[in-house]
Amino acid sequence: VFLLQGRDRPCAGNAAAMSAVRPRLPLTQISFKRCYSGIVTGLGDAGVFVDFGFDKEALVRTPKKTNKKLQLGMLIHGLTVLTVDFEMHQVLLELDEAGVAKLPPKVPRQPK
Repeated sequence: VFLLQGRDRPCAGNAAAMSAVRPRLPLTQISFKRCYSGIVTGLGDAGVFVDFGFDKEALVRTPKKTNKKLQLGMLIHGLTVLTVDFEMHQVLLELDEAGVAKLPPKVPRQPK
């Protein structure tokens, strides 16, 4: 099993590391020591999917309270890598407290 796990790493105040999404990079170049920014590409009950510049989108697990503030196309900052599973090509990210604090108030959902 090719599973890497990150540790809690503070992101707040690291503006240089929280730059815009870059061209596609392979998952092998993911760093657990930096913060990422990403664009929300999918919404779900357990969290959101974000494009953060790598080969695969990543899942960001968010509480429902936070999830209600997010919408498709929104740029979010303060993402750190929790795990990377190279066999399954899956990435799990975490949104730090500073990133949550920067989110706008709850966004009303469009009726289906």
